[in-house]
Amino acid sequence: MPGFLASVVDRFEVELAALGAGVLGLLCVAVVVLVARNVRLRAAANEERELTRFWQLADATFSGVFVYRDNVILDVNAALCRFMGCEAADLIGHKVSEFVAPHCQDLLLHRIQSGEVENEEFEVIIKSGALRTVEVISRAIDYRGDKARVTALRDVTDRKHDEQFRAEEHRILTGIAENQPLAETLTLVCELAETALPGSICSVLLLSSDGRTVQPIAGPSLPAEFSAAIDGAPIGPAAGSCGTAAYRRQKVVVEDIETDPLWADYKGLALKFGLRACWSTPLIAKNGRVIGTFANYRRQPYKPTAEDFRVMDRLAASAAIAIQRTQMHNDLIAARDRAEQASRAKSQFLANMSHELRTPLNAILGFSEIISTQGLGPGAQERYREYAKDIHDSGTYLLSLINDVLDVARVEAGRVQIDREHCGVAAVVEEQLRLVRQAYPDAAPIAVRIGADCPDLMVDHRAFGQILINVIGNAAKFTPPNASITIGCDAAAPGLRLKIEDSGPGIPAHMLEELGKPFRQVESAYNRRHPGTGLGLYISRSLMRLHGGDLEIASQLGKGTTVTLAFPEDCTLRAVAETDGPPRVALAGQ
Repeated sequence: MPGFLASVVDRFEVELAALGAGVLGLLCVAVVVLVARNVRLRAAANEERELTRFWQLADATFSGVFVYRDNVILDVNAALCRFMGCEAADLIGHKVSEFVAPHCQDLLLHRIQSGEVENEEFEVIIKSGALRTVEVISRAIDYRGDKARVTALRDVTDRKHDEQFRAEEHRILTGIAENQPLAETLTLVCELAETALPGSICSVLLLSSDGRTVQPIAGPSLPAEFSAAIDGAPIGPAAGSCGTAAYRRQKVVVEDIETDPLWADYKGLALKFGLRACWSTPLIAKNGRVIGTFANYRRQPYKPTAEDFRVMDRLAASAAIAIQRTQMHNDLIAARDRAEQASRAKSQFLANMSHELRTPLNAILGFSEIISTQGLGPGAQERYREYAKDIHDSGTYLLSLINDVLDVARVEAGRVQIDREHCGVAAVVEEQLRLVRQAYPDAAPIAVRIGADCPDLMVDHRAFGQILINVIGNAAKFTPPNASITIGCDAAAPGLRLKIEDSGPGIPAHMLEELGKPFRQVESAYNRRHPGTGLGLYISRSLMRLHGGDLEIASQLGKGTTVTLAFPEDCTLRAVAETDGPPRVALAGQ
């Protein structure tokens, strides 16, 4: 080979060798780059797959999940959108602090800066503007090539409300157990209902003892003028929500007061104070008696939800317990007071009886001893006859005392039988007047004004006579001779009212309620001017009530007393009443 060619060949081989080495290097670099790129692509693909899987899992949960970096939301799951009431676009790119209540801002920023968000509670603002309480837990993660935090939150608003509700309910029940004043307890019940059901205005009404009217006792947010206006309102088939609920003994719902016929009589009053809807629940005691109502008002037409009913029914039970316990407590106190009064009255009665019994007994024993021993000598026959009469009068008085006590015993044992018969009122009055005249010859004049229009009665003759002699005898006993006594008849239906009026000294107001109760007397045993057991009016009232009527006493000090014997309509015999005629007048002693 020529030397030139050989040298060229050698040079080519050298350069080729060098070129081969460079290509190999380049190939190695290319391989490395490709491998690195492949690794990155695989890592990115894996990350995307992991992220996709993560969000798939996040979307499948009921908890809201979002990822944020530096207080900015990067991504959210579907549950968070549902909870917030908005779209993902309304959240992504916004700051976390935009959705947190102002009073929680400082705590949130501190947690973001420190990276500590572990089992914390925040109040967040959802799209509707309402505040919801959430429990939050957060973790640091690598997110799309950088550090971020993933946060999961759980809505605990209902749980917190239920916990607060239970705590307040426990406080109410504790107050009931500790005999807290009823109005205070029921006010707490209304306030708790208003807190649990925003927009509501609650009130509690008590049913009167006769079951006819309602009385406001609690309604902290109800206008005071409205409460005053319905105080004493009657219940009935169309008496608003509360009056109707008490009448029907069932829940009454009125969605629009302006158009509902149940509110026809009270619509103007309710609308005046801006009340447009009301539903009421009757409060029923264990014995089945309605004791009040629990109402929920709204300032716009409103249809209550199942949650509304659940809350109101639950609190209605507490209100009923409070009212019933208070009434039972008051009944126990009243029973204790009555027992103590009865004990004192019976002690006073025994003192009176001992005084009443000793006086005639002493007369009987003393006079009988004089007669039996002829202490005045055998010739004092006239004096002995006087003493015998005194013994007879004392014995008669003792018998009347014993009869009164026995009559009370029979009444309290329920052994008094009423045998009704046809009785003329004027005739029976005249019978008893003769006895009163004999017993009180110096009594005030008694005028009888019973017209022919006064119907006869179908009553027990003996009981009617006993009632009259007790009442007329009291009037004759306590009315001075210069005063007057009048017996009149009010025959206007229903029933018949026989009135015994006197112009005597009257009865003190503090003693008026005591009259007609067993063992009660206006005067004590040692300052009384008139004898007696104090049982006459009690026996008379008991006999009147056995006839279905009553004995009523009205008096003014210094002006006299009126006793009314009120007989029911079923005791009157109007069909046999005489025709009208001039009233008959009779004076005692004539």
